[in-house]
Parts: sequence; structure tokens; C-alpha cells
Amino acid sequence: MIRDIIQHPNEAFSKVANLVTDFDDGLAELVNDMKDTMVNGSSYGLAATQIGVNKQVIVLSDLVGDEIYVLVNPMVTQYGDHVVKYEEGCLSVKDYFVEVTRFADIVVTAKTMDGEDREYEFHGPAAVNVQHQLDLLCGVTIKDKTAKLSNLKIS
Repeated sequence: MIRDIIQHPNEAFSKVANLVTDFDDGLAELVNDMKDTMVNGSSYGLAATQIGVNKQVIVLSDLVGDEIYVLVNPMVTQYGDHVVKYEEGCLSVKDYFVEVTRFADIVVTAKTMDGEDREYEFHGPAAVNVQHQLDLLCGVTIKDKTAKLSNLKIS
């Protein structure tokens, strides 16, 4: 089922998403809805926060459309040495694009739909996508990110 995507500003983006503890039919339904919503929005990723669900779940396209990753309780465990700049947009911040600097390579640990631990390596645009979705689970949108950066003063 395609769900409505909430828009910034919204109280949902001021909270850190809760860890998933139940790996059951409810989680499977949420993930299926998220996949449908992501595809319908022509997006490469979606965080549960964006549909008003306060759980640490993200779905990601592999950027060529062959596979969709499901990361439950994701956490970056390793960052690479290089950064890249990408212009990012967000389904929850319509018509707003900004250049963001992110790590070019990351390693993420997450649970599978069955609650099993798994490690993933992401590079380039896929790594940027994961970091963008993780920001959303932490209550940070690209608009928040740029507002915080613009308030920094160099002395």
C-alpha cells in the first residue's frame, strides 16, 4: 500500500526513531508499504520516519533498480577516508535541493527482516543515499542540515 509522505516541518522529524524489536508480520507489512511508497515516489530511498512511523527502518534501491535493500536498526560502523559532494533532494522536502558533503564509502550493520545481523558495504551514490536516510531516522532533514551549516561562522 502506498502511504502518504509527511512533509518538513513536522514533529516526526524532531525525534530519533525507535529500535525495532519485533520482527513479525507488522514489520513485513511496513516494509512492503515502504517499498511501494518509495517506488511510487520515484525515489532511491525511504525512511520509516517519512511515512510517520517512528521505527529504525529504511528501504533503498540499488540505484539501477535490480534490488531493494531493507535495513532494520542500521548503524554505520566504518567510514571511509574520502568524502563526496552530491546534490540531494528529499521526498519530505519538496522542490528543495542542496549540495551535501558525505562519506564516499561506509560499512553499515543492520538487522534483516528475520532479525539476523548483517553487514553491508556502500560506495559512492549508494553510500550517500544510506547516510541521507540515516539522517532522517535521527530527525534531520536536508533542510535542517543546511540551516545548521549556514549558522556556522568561521572566525
